[in-house]
Amino acid sequence: MNTTALLISLASSWPGWAQGAQPAVPGGTSAAAFLGQALPTPVERTTRAYQRWQDQITLPYANQLGMFNGRGVRVGVADTGADVAHVELAGQIGASYSAFDVSARVADAQGHGTAVAGLIAGSTARGAPVSGVAPGASLAVAKVFDASGYSADARISAGIHWLVNSARVPIINLSLAGSTPSNPAPLRNGVNQGVLFTIAAGNDGRASVSWPARYASAGWANGQIIVVGAVDANNRLARFSNYGAETAAWFVVAPGVNVTTSYLNGQYASLSGTSMAAPQVAGQAALIKSAWQFLGASQISQIIFKSATRLGSATDSRPDPVYGWGLINVAKSLGPIGSVLTPVGARQFTLSGAVMLSGTGSIGTTALGITAVDQFGRGFSVDVAKNIQSAAPAHSTARMLFDGIEHQDGLVEKVQGQQSLAVGADGRLAWSNRLASGATVGFGAGSMSDHFFGLSAAKLAPWSVSGKAKFNAPYFTMVHEARHSGFSIPFGQGGQLRVGVLREADERDALVQTMAAGAHRSLSSAELEQRFGPVLAIVNVGVLREHGSLLGSQQSEALALNAPSRTAFASVSAAYSLTPTMALVGMASVGRTAGFSNTNSLVSNVSSVKTVSASVGWSARGVWDKADRFGLSWSMPAKVTQGALSLTGALAQDDNGVLSDGTRLLNLRPSATEHDLEMSYTRPLGRQGKLSGGLMLRLHPGHDVAAPKDVLMGVRYARAF
Repeated sequence: MNTTALLISLASSWPGWAQGAQPAVPGGTSAAAFLGQALPTPVERTTRAYQRWQDQITLPYANQLGMFNGRGVRVGVADTGADVAHVELAGQIGASYSAFDVSARVADAQGHGTAVAGLIAGSTARGAPVSGVAPGASLAVAKVFDASGYSADARISAGIHWLVNSARVPIINLSLAGSTPSNPAPLRNGVNQGVLFTIAAGNDGRASVSWPARYASAGWANGQIIVVGAVDANNRLARFSNYGAETAAWFVVAPGVNVTTSYLNGQYASLSGTSMAAPQVAGQAALIKSAWQFLGASQISQIIFKSATRLGSATDSRPDPVYGWGLINVAKSLGPIGSVLTPVGARQFTLSGAVMLSGTGSIGTTALGITAVDQFGRGFSVDVAKNIQSAAPAHSTARMLFDGIEHQDGLVEKVQGQQSLAVGADGRLAWSNRLASGATVGFGAGSMSDHFFGLSAAKLAPWSVSGKAKFNAPYFTMVHEARHSGFSIPFGQGGQLRVGVLREADERDALVQTMAAGAHRSLSSAELEQRFGPVLAIVNVGVLREHGSLLGSQQSEALALNAPSRTAFASVSAAYSLTPTMALVGMASVGRTAGFSNTNSLVSNVSSVKTVSASVGWSARGVWDKADRFGLSWSMPAKVTQGALSLTGALAQDDNGVLSDGTRLLNLRPSATEHDLEMSYTRPLGRQGKLSGGLMLRLHPGHDVAAPKDVLMGVRYARAF
């Protein structure tokens, strides 16, 4: 008769609450996509004070797990029975069987089975101070050991057969071991029935695991047997724990030294052994099964292996001969493994790097879940709203300030006769020539259209700290690195009519090439300028045409815009000359983008979008020096006041793993209005020097109500040699 021993070492026991213990909060836990963000309750904090091993395996708090706490999963335990009246297990045991007593009494006289059961599915719901890994799971207990802790092979086989064939559990924990091969038939039957086994490695301190854990390497095991070794609180292999290279590909470790759990007579104990490590893995498997009922046993084992925290020499492709795949990581196992994809029609898109950089700031929708699946087909809700960000930075930097200053100060401007030329060191260029007829032609590159259109071209707009023309319609800046050409003709008394086009340059940096692949933008403009004494008024109308973009946005493939869009806009700007060197200026613009349908991405439709912007300011020359310039301005960057994106994709996954599609709206109207206040000053200093400085305050940067104030100031001195 073959006998199998239990694997346990009783370190200490205690009847109730430990005095003076401090609760532990898990650190570095990577919560799964479906996990709630609720803070731990006082009871949960107290539980962690007694069960620090739960932090070690990054077990989320029960209130974070919510309904995915093992609910709907029954775990089988073949052991010494269980104390069904224990407060931690009361109501947790749904079925029982005894290989000794036909009346199926599973009273535990040894304590081992009660400890194992508590580690799998113990609950604090009825006042217990400790809990198991999967408190929402139920248990099917098969009593196969006598009070002395030994059993015959036939009794263990009978218990496993009952768990598989009668209780029909998907997961069975075997915290037992023998020195000689046990009967493989019940394990083979369980594997064929789709059961996952978690089996203790043994407590002999050998470089080979005990039976029946050694069956994990058999071909018939099909990856459905997980061998579990024990580590101490420092993640070092416990001196008693078996291990072995022959089963390393199916081997993980869990805390197995001084593990606090339920014990006999309503008590609790700190126990050691691979027996205490294995049920933690069974509880982890129950959590995974609870969230994704359709997963098979071999898939669950692979998730546990792939998510384990690597120890020793283990890598993602090779286990360590001692630690196998490493320490189980519960939170990571409940998160996506590999790429996260969402189907759209016949294609699949990754959402992990799906980003849209909005040219008009943040959006009003704060959360919108789209379901994506990992390499195991597990559905996760990905908040797409968080992936749509403002292209404008929330925090300005000194480098940005100095770049803005240099953008203006770095220009070399020359006027010769009727020709004007402005050249920047970075390839920016603006040239114009007044013909004998009074007409003017001009062209340029590097987004220099403000040298031909608007108040900036008339040299009346305040100098801008950001380097962007804030007194021209913002749609001009939505054509990135634009080349422009234009023609102007005089009419009447002091009037000018300008027409022109902007086209996006082909050169982009690597990031923009990735985000805006296939994007093309152009703008056509007609501008009427008229002087009325000290007042200069400009009315501008135009059309912004984009393909693969919306109002200057940049996006990756999953959020790609693959259809053309058209924005008609109008702006009015004016300058009032208080003196020959001082003027008050203002600008207001409005645009409307026609709605359009989209294909081959999550974005299925774009509604009609309305945008507005405005600015007022004061500019002066010769304030303290005959050649200095001073400016004050307030501006509101382009803001969406109406519009939405329709996202069509998977919204949910059922218990069979089938995804259901639907459509949700992303409101493009932001949560706040950005207000930019700027003060700027520049003057020559010395024969070849120039002093420039600026102060900028942004309230609600990116039109985001949650964004903090952005303050930037700096001074720059440049000298030519």
